[in-house]
Amino acid sequence: MIVPFSKYHGTGNDFILIDGRLGLPLLTQGVVASLCERRTGIGSDGLIVLQPSVQADFRMLYYNADGLTATMCGNGGRCVTAFASQLGLIGSETVFEASDGLHEAHISKAGSNHSFVSLSMVNVDLITPCEEGDFLNTGVPHLVVFTNELTALDVQEQGRRLRNLTKFQPAGTNVNFAQVLDNCIMVRTYERGVEDETLSCGTGITATVLAHARRNHIKKGETAVMCRGGNLSVSFQSEGNRFTQIRLQGPAVHVFDGNLTL
Repeated sequence: MIVPFSKYHGTGNDFILIDGRLGLPLLTQGVVASLCERRTGIGSDGLIVLQPSVQADFRMLYYNADGLTATMCGNGGRCVTAFASQLGLIGSETVFEASDGLHEAHISKAGSNHSFVSLSMVNVDLITPCEEGDFLNTGVPHLVVFTNELTALDVQEQGRRLRNLTKFQPAGTNVNFAQVLDNCIMVRTYERGVEDETLSCGTGITATVLAHARRNHIKKGETAVMCRGGNLSVSFQSEGNRFTQIRLQGPAVHVFDGNLTL
């Protein structure tokens, strides 16, 4: 079966996007992993299937690069919103379904292949300090570690070690290393499922901003974040340890289209 696909990225976090509303062959773990492989496949941090939904404009089914499904991906959610607009499925506003619930998004064009997408994220009710940093779930689990030496840090080695700590098993955790600067937070991320450092991670950037806000008793606002793939921002409100009205905002870029055989 010949299946059209599109390639998108959100600040370097890249995805294969497929319109699955009319049905697709079975996407096994091996098939997805082979498509995401950078040397022998299309190459991406994950694969997203846009599916029909009975309660929203569409449903987002997300696979990590290892071929296993994951609950949520923030940059993936922004990219699938831009993809839905490319398909003519939505206008400037949408509500879509993901495994962690409903997400509202607003999209505006920033160029022929560039969009700016603001995406609502799930509320966060608990941030747990631990020996290694701050642990929280922004759709998927994240450990946030603050450091003053982010540039020199071996993210691959330290991220793998923390991701596999016994306390985070069996699911493991994503690991975000962050350094607070005068006007923004700089973040580097080790992603489970990719098992490597990625250029950006939307749920991780969200987790980092909220962990910083809790530590510094910041009740609301918008925080700029710089990652290796570009710049994003996160806005929020909080009461006690509960964070609401969380939005992840930044670019979504249409890279190219193609066809694959399944």
